[in-house]
Amino acid sequence: MIKEINQIIAGYRKDIDFVFLDILDRDETLLVPWVLMAAYAEYIDKSPIISDKLFDKLCQKVYDNYDDINHPYLSTLDRHMFLVKSFPDTYPDRIKHGVEHLRKIYANSLS
Repeated sequence: MIKEINQIIAGYRKDIDFVFLDILDRDETLLVPWVLMAAYAEYIDKSPIISDKLFDKLCQKVYDNYDDINHPYLSTLDRHMFLVKSFPDTYPDRIKHGVEHLRKIYANSLS
């Protein structure tokens, strides 16, 4: 996941929201880990990494395209979770490490 993050953010060193916006235009499979990273930061760390408006937009996109997205994490998540923004209490280590990595890169814009 770190390699994917580095490739996507290569052109966006100023604002993490731009990175997430770029995800909206890419393969919908990427939406799942990115939404989970945002949910982890928001609900577990209690320190959001993106705006609420953008988080809502990402969740809505996953909800709308749920049946067409093929991602291993999605099989453990109910479609309705993305509508009501009710996420699990535990997350894969890759999600946690992805959030840590984003926090290091965007330390200035996240503080």
